[in-house]
Amino acid sequence: MFFCQDITQSLNGSLMITGQWFYRPDEAEKKGGGSWQSNDTRELFYSFHRDEVPAESVMHKCVVHFVPIHKQLPTRKQYPGFIVQKVYDTDEMKLWKLTDKDYEDSNQQEIDELVQKTLQRLGDLPDIETDEAPTDQEDLMRAKRILKKKSISHLDVSKEDETSRKSFQHLKPETPGSTSEHYRILVKFNAITGDTHRDKGLVMLLQNVQYLFDTDDIGKKKDKCSDNSDAINNGSKNK
Repeated sequence: MFFCQDITQSLNGSLMITGQWFYRPDEAEKKGGGSWQSNDTRELFYSFHRDEVPAESVMHKCVVHFVPIHKQLPTRKQYPGFIVQKVYDTDEMKLWKLTDKDYEDSNQQEIDELVQKTLQRLGDLPDIETDEAPTDQEDLMRAKRILKKKSISHLDVSKEDETSRKSFQHLKPETPGSTSEHYRILVKFNAITGDTHRDKGLVMLLQNVQYLFDTDDIGKKKDKCSDNSDAINNGSKNK
């Protein structure tokens, strides 16, 4: 499947269509081999891969809804069509969410416009209600990278650069975790997505990952104390 971007005519008079490709989860290869699991039979991955195909290869048009990951999916009966929530990187063979802010400027604008058109057509979709933080691998790895940077260069709020300080001053009071150390860490390393639901989840992930690191450090200290104690006791016996 593809998204028609342009129609041209070749020198021999045949029509060619420049298409931007969609991938079914089982068609998109992973970097380490295999394919992705589908969460819904309607699911497609968007991509920025373009290619030319003959116009006669087009069979029919279809409807595709671009829905942010934190929004509830529209019902099949009321809004038939395919669903896109992730973007497939054909070079790196990895997935990105529509709500990620790591795209190039032109691609980011394209994604934002497609999401906006979907929401205008479907209306304001309700958020997914959950008490648990997102546990997907991408968010977990991002949280670990942030904590690793923090351990290398300890965060000192009084010495934050001017940009981070101004960004924090303009935060709305109701922003989840806006006064917490973990939220300041996200601001420090430019990890704020602007998605309230996801930012709250990232704060909770940072708390959980830090707890695991702290627990591991405590265990190592206990083992070290135990080793020292055994050494002292053995020394006393030798005397």
